[in-house]
Amino acid sequence: MKLMHIPLAFVLAVAVTAEEPSYAVGATLYSRGLYADAADMFLAFAQNRPADALVPRALMLAGEARRRSGDTDAAYRIYEELSQKHPKSPQAALAQLRSLEIEITNNKTDGRAKILQSIRGLPQEAEALRVFLLAKTLVAEGRRDEAMRVIEQAEGAGLAGGGAYLIKGDVALDAGDHSAALAAYQKALQEERLKPAATLRLAELARRAGRTSDALGLYRSVNAASFASEREKAVWAAGYALALLASGEYVTARQQISAALLSARNVPEDLRNTLSAALAPAMGVSVLLAGDDKALQELLPQLPPDDRLTLWLRVWAAYRSGNHRAALSAAQAAQAMLGDADPAILTDVRLLGALSAAALNDWQAMKPFMSVPFTGYPDYIQAHLHVMRLAAEKASAAEINSALEALLKTSPPAPVAAWAEALLAYHALLAGEIENAEMRIKAFTAANPASPYVVPLKKSLLAAASTSAEPGKIIALAGDFLPFVPPADAPAVNELLAWGMYRQGRKKEAADALLKARAASRDNTLKPRMLYEAALCTAESGDEAAAVKLLRQAHDEGHPLPADTAVWLVLRLPPEEAPAIAERLAPALGSPGAQGAAAMLAVAQVHASARRWQELGQAMDVYLAARAPGDAPPDVAVARMYKALADLNLDRTGAAFAVIDSALPLLDGFRRMQGLVVRGRALARLGRLDEALADLLHVGILAAPADTESISLVREALLEARSVAEKLGKNALLPVIDKSLADIAAVKAP
Repeated sequence: MKLMHIPLAFVLAVAVTAEEPSYAVGATLYSRGLYADAADMFLAFAQNRPADALVPRALMLAGEARRRSGDTDAAYRIYEELSQKHPKSPQAALAQLRSLEIEITNNKTDGRAKILQSIRGLPQEAEALRVFLLAKTLVAEGRRDEAMRVIEQAEGAGLAGGGAYLIKGDVALDAGDHSAALAAYQKALQEERLKPAATLRLAELARRAGRTSDALGLYRSVNAASFASEREKAVWAAGYALALLASGEYVTARQQISAALLSARNVPEDLRNTLSAALAPAMGVSVLLAGDDKALQELLPQLPPDDRLTLWLRVWAAYRSGNHRAALSAAQAAQAMLGDADPAILTDVRLLGALSAAALNDWQAMKPFMSVPFTGYPDYIQAHLHVMRLAAEKASAAEINSALEALLKTSPPAPVAAWAEALLAYHALLAGEIENAEMRIKAFTAANPASPYVVPLKKSLLAAASTSAEPGKIIALAGDFLPFVPPADAPAVNELLAWGMYRQGRKKEAADALLKARAASRDNTLKPRMLYEAALCTAESGDEAAAVKLLRQAHDEGHPLPADTAVWLVLRLPPEEAPAIAERLAPALGSPGAQGAAAMLAVAQVHASARRWQELGQAMDVYLAARAPGDAPPDVAVARMYKALADLNLDRTGAAFAVIDSALPLLDGFRRMQGLVVRGRALARLGRLDEALADLLHVGILAAPADTESISLVREALLEARSVAEKLGKNALLPVIDKSLADIAAVKAP
């Protein structure tokens, strides 16, 4: 039996009585970012209760919700209705300003300056927008000097003390005057409260001007928490990610791009689309340069198909996967679409296309890519292409040999000669011809036993075989390589030998081989890793007790445990030993990246399972205090969720709510379910019962069917929701919750 999911529509139906479309529910939906549903609720409220004093505010929020969801046409109609039907309401001036903003964004500026000058009674932030729109309109009408005077004369409304300089810079930048914008932003820096906004604008200017180092310094001087608006948070996250990528910090850039894409979900659709269009291809470049081919293949379908970086990445992804036919096709398409717009990318595409055609022995396909020299690339690539081109034209192994012999007759230097003799063996490897490559490498080794190519050739053969050959072949090749292998490479060869055994299903023997290789290794830096790999093989062989012992020893020797492995370990320790392991993991809470995250998850699991709330809160404080801006936000959000759980159980309800409310947008999957339960419990304690009920019922929507962990959490959420529903008097909901609890019991029953 599958767990019954509770649809959002049902939650809303029971949260709103038959006689009252609830303004409060609309506000809750709006705060959760469910803008389309929020707008529908506000509009229904306004229609069914036209005399209610809250109607102008409901219409204003409906317009804002439509605007945030990207439907500016519908937002415009709502703003106009509010201005016309409720002209004396406090919201009328703001609605009129929003209408004008949409018109000006659509380049309808005629006569708008006069209207903007007449608007009065705006809140502080809106007054700043009015001044900006007025200045922008005046600039569009050719009245630039008047626009600057409007800004400089603005008083109050947040524009004094440097605020006017931000607007002045924005207007100058909008008009393309970067020098004036730079001067204005630098003056705005003198006002303490405006430093984050001014710093962000200066960072964006530096990045777009190619001054990456300056931009990074500016981005790092602030963080997402420095900004009040979601728009500025999203722009900062995206700009920082692109600057990291431009500086060559590929792994950190990849993490920051993920954070920026999450942040972009919280802004209106037009800005979200702009940021995503810049970030998605950038994510592809960071994945490519970080060497994660699998992630690149998964990412490509999500990228803009005609973007120049996407075209280039598509060629690289196919080439690196060994799919030369797909790489050739992608290169042909990219060359046709790129034209001469980007010479660097075009040259790379041509080179990869030529190499792919050569690997396919397709000279006709190769020819169009050879129209220009590949300057800037290593000489051996030119020679490789030359020999492969001849082979492709003649399509004969004997003639390939003749071409190589002709090269050797020119009496090239010894390294070139050795390269020529080894080239066929390497080509066989590239083509996946393991047996042919093995034969050629044996012949080359016999003729050139002292050649520096012997070890690389044999190592390449073994590496190629390890991914495609039968396990027996891997074991045989590893044994053949051992007499030649330098001491420094011996552990790696022994590991491949163990890998062959592992693929044969001989997992216990593989573990024993790794332990023997570890004992013989002279490199103490490799020993913890080999011990760790032996532990994994031992675990898969079914000997969990021995695996736990080996993992503990590997950790004691300093090998970092991945998050899943660390959690696996602590869950299999006796209850009395788990806290001790947690204490040994505690120093790693301050470590950066994956090591710190692994320690955090393991320690949190131990303390939460043992209900050691004081220790849990302290451990999460240590982890969060050590985080840098570039650390992956999902890990930080999980830590904050555990921190909120500790605070909640220590009766620090206000602190718990503040922490979980800010962390929840960055959680997904099961972690988001946990976060909703924590926030729902906190809201219930704070007396915000309607919001608590919505959170707790929403857990069921996210649950994975037949997942034991999810089912247990949904049961906890539903029990809490039942208590809240009783307090609210929502008796119609109780039978539904009881039915869901019964379904859960049936799922869990043997």
